[in-house]
Amino acid sequence: MVVRSCGIYGPNRGVLFEKFRKGEALIEGDGLRWINQIHQRDLVIALLHLIEAGRPGEVYNATDDTPVTYLDFYEWCSDFLQKPMPPFGPVNLQRKRGLTNKRVSNAKLRATGWSLQYPSFREGLTADHHSPK
Repeated sequence: MVVRSCGIYGPNRGVLFEKFRKGEALIEGDGLRWINQIHQRDLVIALLHLIEAGRPGEVYNATDDTPVTYLDFYEWCSDFLQKPMPPFGPVNLQRKRGLTNKRVSNAKLRATGWSLQYPSFREGLTADHHSPK
């Protein structure tokens, strides 16, 4: 079986959140490209679950329930950390992992009985970081 993970975040991990926190984030283009993420704990639980419940030959997407645009992600970060929004800038076409814009579904993985501790990045980041509010 194959498990395809989207962007992993969690304690001491999460490129987008850390860039925002450090003041290094940039909203590329109009900010409407989609981000798919999963908390590292939910990914580990998914992998352990699939050892028992997964079907050989199947492909499963390990992602949370809530794809989000870059703009929405950074708006939430701005509110959560009480910091200004990052600036807009050009789209980087020379990126390491390529330019994607898709919403990934975890329906097939959920159909095996798997459930999330953090259905979106909001719950996961709130659990990992304390808001300064």
